[in-house]
Formats: sequence, C-alpha cells, structure tokens
Amino acid sequence: MRFVAKWGAILLIATGLIIALGFFVRVTAPAHPLDLPLLGLTVVVDPGHGGIDPGCHRDDILEKGLALQVGLVLAEILEGKGATVHLTRTEDIELSHLTDQERTRHRRDLRARVNFANDHGADVMLSLHVNTAGSSQMGGAMLFYHGSSPNGKRLATSLLEVLGTVVPGNQNGALPANFFILRHSTMPAVLVEMGFLSNAQDRNLLTTQAGQQSIAQAIANGLEAYVTDRQHGDDDATTPTFSRPLPLLDGHHCLTE
Repeated sequence: MRFVAKWGAILLIATGLIIALGFFVRVTAPAHPLDLPLLGLTVVVDPGHGGIDPGCHRDDILEKGLALQVGLVLAEILEGKGATVHLTRTEDIELSHLTDQERTRHRRDLRARVNFANDHGADVMLSLHVNTAGSSQMGGAMLFYHGSSPNGKRLATSLLEVLGTVVPGNQNGALPANFFILRHSTMPAVLVEMGFLSNAQDRNLLTTQAGQQSIAQAIANGLEAYVTDRQHGDDDATTPTFSRPLPLLDGHHCLTE
C-alpha cells in the first residue's frame, strides 16, 4: 500500500513539474514577431491618369499603364509590410465621374483622387507618374511635394534617397511644386515621377517586370525609412543638393496642374 502511495506521489509531482515546465516554456519562449514596419499606416497609392487620359507616351507605351502596373505591385509590397493600402484605381479608368466639384474633366479627376485619399483617412498619399523630355539625356526619378508641407518634404526626401539609387540620373531631385493633388491633400502627399520614357535606361526599368518590381520596392523602402525617422523624432531631413540646375518643368512634365 505504501509502495502504491509512494509512486502515486512521485507521479503527481512529475505531472506538476511537466505542467509547470510547459507553462514556463510558453511564457519564456522567444517571440517571433512578424516584420510589419508599416503596421497601422494607411497609404493611398494613386496611379496617375487612366481612361481617356493617357499621360505621357512614347510610341505605344503609355504613362497610365505603367503607373497602374507599378501601383499594383507597390500596393502588394506595402501590404506585406503591414500597411493598409487603398488604390485610387485598379483598372484603366479616370475618376472624373466621381465628383462634380470642378468645372473641367481634368480637374474633376484630380479632385476625385484627393477626395479619395481624404475620405480614407490616409496617413500618406503616393501619386505615381512617368516623365518625358525633349532630350534623351534627361533621366532619373523626381519627387514633388507641396512647399507648405514639411512632412511632405521629408517624405519626398526619404523616397528619393532609395528610389534615386534604382533610377539614377541627372534629374534626380526632391522639389516643391504646386500641383493640384499636393496642395489639396490633407496628409503628406508626394508626386513620384518614376523615370523618363524618353531616356533609354529609365524606359527599360519602367517597362520590364523586374524594373517595375525594383521601383516599387524602392518606393516602399523609402516610405519605411520615412516612418522610422518620424517614430524616432528625426526632423533633420534636408532636400538633396544637385550637381547642376534642374530644368524647368514646362516642356517635359506631363501634368498640367
């Protein structure tokens, strides 16, 4: 009888130890958090133009198609980093039918994009575009922000630091501009000129799957850097300097507002 009681006590103690050990392992086991650096961030990705508005073009290569292709890839990458992403369009359409606030179709299209971002409570807005110029020597990514938006400037600078390494050129820069989308957005907004169709190197990036992937990844990484800097209170971002003056926008920029 004592033998049975003895082993019963041992069994009870062993069971308790196993349970306690399991709890300890569960509590102290190293966590494996998902790498979601943009968790909680709401981003509106705006592929420019669409529908009857082709944007810039070279032969049968249209800005509206390239902006959408990169936009779809970018949205997927940002979602993979934890962001909530809203695309202003996911097909070949323009958005003027969504509002009657402006007199012209072009203005209504731009107004609808701004309304979309504002209505979705976006933390940032990324409007994707493609450039062209009379000279094939002009190349590189350009970022535009509104001059009244310090955070827009920081965002543009963060994006350029990464995107400029993927789409390098003599036009790389982050510049203030008074475009409709920039001046009417209630959140930090940037207009991303992803390269020049008139430049062979840029065009190869813009029109290939690998190139579009690398551009989208660079934009996503630049946004992540912006968010990280903001979280760390880094307000010392400055606009990069240039080795030569940038040309006037008139004559090669495909936006009119």
